[in-house]
Amino acid sequence: MSNNNSSVFSSTLCHCYYYLAKHKECQELIYEEVSKLQEYSQESLSKCKYLNAVIMKKLRMAPPGVRFDREAKEDYKLGNTGIILPKGTKDIQLKIVTKFDTL
Repeated sequence: MSNNNSSVFSSTLCHCYYYLAKHKECQELIYEEVSKLQEYSQESLSKCKYLNAVIMKKLRMAPPGVRFDREAKEDYKLGNTGIILPKGTKDIQLKIVTKFDTL
């Protein structure tokens, strides 16, 4: 696993831990599901429906490291605001999901 992949993986886990700490009932359901496993392998964990649903929900709510870097090639006027972005202005846009329900 490369450094970049490790960073994405650890970021995803940290966010999952955070959400689970805020939602004890979800934490209990995962605990019950995982406690029933005979072994802890990739195959057995992939069959844990609730655990996988929580991970997928986290990835939807807070995707890891998705951003777009842009640079103005010419002066750009922002609509009728009177604001002008000069040529060469750097713009970093983070992809954030703005519509979601809670975990």
